[in-house]
Amino acid sequence: MHHRAVAALLAVSILAASTTSSAAYTWAAPKGEPSSAAVQEAKALYIAGNRAVDQGRWSDALVNFEKSYALSGVPAALFNVATTLRALGRHVESRDAFAQLLEQHPKLDPEVKAQAEKMLDEEKARVASLVVADLPSKKDDLRVSLDGKVQKDDGARPLAFEVDPGKHALRVEEPKSKPYTWEGTFADGEKKQVTVKMVPADVPPPPKKPEEPKSSVWASPWLWTAVGVVIVGGAAGAYFYDRSKQLEPGSGNVVKL
Repeated sequence: MHHRAVAALLAVSILAASTTSSAAYTWAAPKGEPSSAAVQEAKALYIAGNRAVDQGRWSDALVNFEKSYALSGVPAALFNVATTLRALGRHVESRDAFAQLLEQHPKLDPEVKAQAEKMLDEEKARVASLVVADLPSKKDDLRVSLDGKVQKDDGARPLAFEVDPGKHALRVEEPKSKPYTWEGTFADGEKKQVTVKMVPADVPPPPKKPEEPKSSVWASPWLWTAVGVVIVGGAAGAYFYDRSKQLEPGSGNVVKL
């Protein structure tokens, strides 16, 4: 593989890792005319990508199409990058790939261009938005993570992130404060706002309310009445009907424990 192609692939990885809410994903292509060897390798990768699609191996297909585009700059490879991302549910990246395709390759076949424009509109509608309100001011020791990945804080307040539909987790950390965490699920195109509340780490938890003493069931007179009814049966019944009988030691109405 040529050094230029390696550099292009490395650029793709770096851009994908550092993308924030305000920056679009981009896919690098060779500058100038690629060599015949690079084109042949790109063609083999493109064919391998299509084969992976036929077998349902979408992640493998994406790697092949990205490499193919990085080597050749052929718009068909970028189109397949966009459609594969769409199939994987990565709609933010898919939208950006379609947008890049239409912007950087204006001489597409009219039918392909119309299809790309239609899919771009669909992907735009699917992208959801998470707005983080009341976030502390930007500083070096403030960490904002989304789905386990630290996000770049550009200082905007509130801070907004574009996310794919589905479940996402937010975590905000700063020294001397307890981490703030939030989880939520987004529908297509849904926008949610989360208000961050940082609590100092040295704040003790609220005192627990003292538990009210539980009355013992054995202290209940109704229990003893029930026990008497069950154990002495007819004797207790006779007592209730004949109030003249006394509960004296030795009488049949006394329950012996």
